[in-house]
Parts: sequence; C-alpha cells; structure tokens
Amino acid sequence: MRAKLLEAALDEFHNTGCAIEGAAIVSMDGLIMGSRLPGHYDEDRLAAISSAISSLSTRVASEFERGRFDQILVKGDRGTFLITASGEDAMVVALSANDAKLGMVMHESRLLAEEVQRIL
Repeated sequence: MRAKLLEAALDEFHNTGCAIEGAAIVSMDGLIMGSRLPGHYDEDRLAAISSAISSLSTRVASEFERGRFDQILVKGDRGTFLITASGEDAMVVALSANDAKLGMVMHESRLLAEEVQRIL
C-alpha cells in the first residue's frame, strides 16, 4: 500500500511542470523507495550518493550549529540536483533542467517531502 502511495506521489511531482527531469524517494540509509528517473541513471547509485551527501550535510549542520539538515542543492551548468529531507527516515531527490525555476522546484520538493513523511 505504501509503495503505491509513494509511486503516485512521485507521478504527481514529476508532472508539476517544473522541468523535473527525474525524482526519487530514498531512505536515509541509501535504499530506493520509489523513483521516476530517466533510463540512463542507475537508481541504486543515485540512492547511495544521496545518502552519502545527506550524511555529510547532517555532520556539517551539526558541527557548525546550523540545526537539522533540510535541503541540499548541487547546481551544475546543465541542471540541479536537490535533496530535501522527509522526516528522519527518508529524503526526496529531484533532478531538474537548467532552465527550471529553482524556487518552484524547491517548493514542490518540500511538498513532496511532506507527503512522503505522511505516507511513511
């Protein structure tokens, strides 16, 4: 039941019109819970990298007294990689095009993270 709800939430997120190229829901320990990624991406690799980045970000936030990690943004010249915490157990990963409106992507990612937290 949860898996179907997560997949439906991903479908809705992917169809928001925010130039989302791919998205995944990942457990904090690096396991894929659901994804909508282009075929050339390895979802297990994305999950492992996302987990490593969030772990390091949690440490940085703690070390420099910034509170809990909430969002991580990696902006490249061909698009963005955004991780949004979804409670203690999961995170939302969004890949967006370079021409995406970043504020909208961040907002929609936050809404999806809240929905994932409710589902879990």
